[in-house]
This record gives sequence, C-alpha cells and structure tokens, in this order.
Amino acid sequence: MQSFPISKNLDHLGLVSGMCDRLNLSSKIDELLPNTNGLHQVSTGTCVKALILNGLGFAERRLYLSPHFFSDKPVAHLLGENLSAEMFNDDRLGRCLDDLYAFGVSELFSHLAAQSYEILGLSEEVDSEFRHLDATSFGLEGQYNSELNKAEVSCLHITQGYSRDHRPDLNQVMLNLVVENSSGIPLLMEGLHGNTSDQTSFRQTIDDYVERLQNNGQPICWVADSALYTEETIGKISGRHYWITRVPSKLTAVQELLLQVQPEHMQFFTEEKLKNYRYQKVCNSYGGVRQEWMVVFSEAGYKRDVHSLKKRYLKKSSEEHQDFIKLCKKVFSCKQDAEKAWEQFSKKCQYLSIEDLNFQQVKGFKKPGKPPKGAQKQTIGYRITGCPLTKLTHYEQLRQKQGKFVIASNDTAQRWGNGHKLLAYKGQSNVEKGFRFLKDKAFLADSFFVKKSERLEAILMIMALSLMVYAALERELRKNLQQEKEFVLDQTKKETQKPTMKWIFEFFRGIHCLWVNQEQPMLILNMNEMHTKVIRLLGQEVRKYYLLE
Repeated sequence: MQSFPISKNLDHLGLVSGMCDRLNLSSKIDELLPNTNGLHQVSTGTCVKALILNGLGFAERRLYLSPHFFSDKPVAHLLGENLSAEMFNDDRLGRCLDDLYAFGVSELFSHLAAQSYEILGLSEEVDSEFRHLDATSFGLEGQYNSELNKAEVSCLHITQGYSRDHRPDLNQVMLNLVVENSSGIPLLMEGLHGNTSDQTSFRQTIDDYVERLQNNGQPICWVADSALYTEETIGKISGRHYWITRVPSKLTAVQELLLQVQPEHMQFFTEEKLKNYRYQKVCNSYGGVRQEWMVVFSEAGYKRDVHSLKKRYLKKSSEEHQDFIKLCKKVFSCKQDAEKAWEQFSKKCQYLSIEDLNFQQVKGFKKPGKPPKGAQKQTIGYRITGCPLTKLTHYEQLRQKQGKFVIASNDTAQRWGNGHKLLAYKGQSNVEKGFRFLKDKAFLADSFFVKKSERLEAILMIMALSLMVYAALERELRKNLQQEKEFVLDQTKKETQKPTMKWIFEFFRGIHCLWVNQEQPMLILNMNEMHTKVIRLLGQEVRKYYLLE
C-alpha cells in the first residue's frame, strides 16, 4: 500500500507531453496501428509518447532504461491513468518498435508530419515553399548485419561508409531529413544503408516526399548542400521543382570564378540581414539545365578564412621546410637517385618553391680509416641543395578565393530575389541544427541499444519525432513571445524572445508533483513567474500538466 506524502519529478516533461497531445501523435498512431486483439495494456501510441519523453528527458540515460527513467516520474499524470513505470519495459517497447517497422517507419512519420504541419499552421508561414534536405550518419558498436551483402537484407544494412563523425572504424546507419524552412520541424525522415551516398539518396528522398506529402499545389523549392548538385540529380528534378544549392568548389568553373570575381566589382544586397554580403550573377547551363550562379562574398567570412589560411600556410610551409632540410642532409649514391628523390618531394611540395636547385657532388674517401699518403678524394655521392622560399603567388591566389562561395538555382524567372535565395540557403542551418540536437550527449541518440536492424530503423523515427516535438515547442514559444511582446530570461539573465528549448528544459528542472495524501489533489511545487509565463504561452495542452487550467 502506498505511503504518503510522495513526490515525483515533473520538470519539463509536461511541456513535452503537452506538445505531443497538441500534435495528436498518440491518437494518430493508435488510429493507424490499432490494438485490435487487446493483447497490450499500453497502446502503441502511448509507448511512442513514452519513448519521446525518455528521449527528451535529457537525463543522460539510454532508451533501454525506460522503466528506470520513469520510476521517479508521474507516469499516470503524463501518460494516462492506471499506467505505471513497470508497464514500459523492454519487452513492450521492443514490440512497439516491431509494430512501427512492420507498418513502415517513413510512411508512418509522413502521416504524423502532415498532421503536425496542418495543426501548427506551417503552410501560412513566410517561405513555406522551401524544403531543406540533408543527411547524417550515426556510428554503432557491434556487427549487426554488416557482413551481409546489401542485396541480402530487406532492412537497413549496417556497415561502414563515409563517417561525418570521423569514426571510419565504426559501422553506421544513415538518416535523411527534410525540414521546414522557418523552424526546422522535420517533415520527412528516411533511414538508409550505412554506405549510402548523398548524391544518389537525395534524388530518392525528393521523390518519396512528393509521393507522400503534398504542398497544396504550391511549388516546392529544395535547398541542400553541394551533394545535390550533380548532373543527374538537377536534371531529374528541374522539370518539377525549384532548387537552390551550393556548387561544389572542386569544379574548375567555380575555381576560375572565385579568382576572377573581385569584391570591389560586386553588388551589395538590399536586405538588412545581408548588409555584409555582396554578389555577382553568372548564367550557366551545367548538366544541360538552364540556371543562374551567384558568386557570394562575405566580409566576415573573408576575415575568418584569411586568418585560417595564414595559420595553415605558416604551419604547412614550416613542415615542408623541415622536410627539405632532412632531404638535403641525405647523400645519394648517384645523381639519378637524387633526382628521383627530388621529383617525389616536389610532387608533395605545395607551399614552398626551391630556388637555385642543384645536385652537388660529395667528395670523400671510399674506404674508412686514414687515407694513404697522396690519395685523392673521389665522388662518393650526391646531395640536393637549394634555397626554399614561400610560394607567395600561390598564397595570393588562395587569398583571393577566401570568403567566397557559389550558389546555384534554376529559378531563372526570378520568382525569388537574389537576397531571398541566399537567405534560403543560409536556412540550411536548420537541418544541421537538428542533426546536432540528435547527436547531443544529453539526448544520447547515438547510443543505440537494439540488436535488431528493424528496431534500429524504428528508433530513427523516434529520434525524428523527438526533434519534431522539440522544434515545435521552440517555434511556438518564440512566436508567442513576439506576438505578445513578452520576454524570458536566458542563461545570462538577459531578456530574450528567442530562447532555446534546451535552456527552457534546463530551467524547468526541479518542478515536482506532490501528493500529501489520498484525499487531497496533486500539487505542483517550485514554480515561479517565468515558469508560469512559459506554460501559459505554450497553450492549454501544456497548462493542464502544471495545473494551470
């Protein structure tokens, strides 16, 4: 029998639970995956909500510790009456992940994203036609199905590939995300094989998005990094969509432009946000697609890049100078060997030029010991000599390229202005911000616990749903703060209308639910004026969890 009084940690989980309710995530999942046979005490939708609460708990605990995570939480208050932490055990959550995979995680996420898109009114946002696309990788310990051929597995192939985390020793899985422009709310997620290339997967992701989600007849403009810019991809999507992307700097035409176009001959943008940027437009037809290139110069980027260039040039030239000194100390048995060694060195030498290069004869006695009287010195080898100088011309060429990049678009009819396109491209940081969130150590998204590849794919969807809820909370709070001309305090005690949700979550630590006895209702402890303001601004669904109805 329960003894009183008793308290549970509510913290920020009421915010998360309230947004899940507003987006109708559990209800939609239960509608699509009904518990028709009545075998489970907890519905699949409620299990997904529990996993989102765990994922956004920021308790630095892995998802497989869900019962332990909920042991000090008000489970019945957050997830439903008559539910307890013990019900969310590994067996039930594992079967939940199996059900998600059986339905199709990308398809299910598309249903939830479309519903959330309408509930949050994202179609009414400025620049709602922009879609940002990017990919990342998650490293995993263990073998999984990495030894199998990709064609032999129907689920994700967990294997080695290009690692964005600089861990090529680990097997990995890929995740593609499509996010909304203004808030970074994900609209489509796709788990991919660990060795999938962005250049091929982006085309398929765009097709999948168009098939699953419609945009009310509005044209879609895809924004992505340079992986989108291949002849095949832009040729395939240009007839149906607009796109804005960065042109790979390795292209010869780009290298020539960066040298030819000088900042003093470029135009300033009219937008206030872009006052430190300049641009020059160039027509192009790369891949047979009529398009416009825009060379962009950033003053801040130039200063940053030149500073890095100087450090790199000094370091590399010093290293090459030391290597040349070591080379000059070597004595080669013949001139041909010395020339061959110089040829190999010169191929790697990028930062130094060698003046007065010479292959000098080395005189001496071939036999060790005291030479006989009247013996003459003979040529015993050759040594390389020369005067090393920094390649100033090469440095100057590199300096002229700094602070510049090229973006391309097939919007030749100027549906969007030049500054508008650059701002859209800079919005690519939204999806990158989402990936940083998913890899945050507090979220522990990279600590996968499941041993089945099918469940791992479902975990990717849980991660994307967690990002959706997190981004939706941040968007709603910032929007309502601006509309009501209110402010909250940031970490430095300064007023702001753009707080991060991570800071708000941290600020809500210490809020408890208290039951004094069975007869009296639950109480919420340790709330202050700022807590109340945030809860009020986030709406009725959140207020009920903090008893502010």
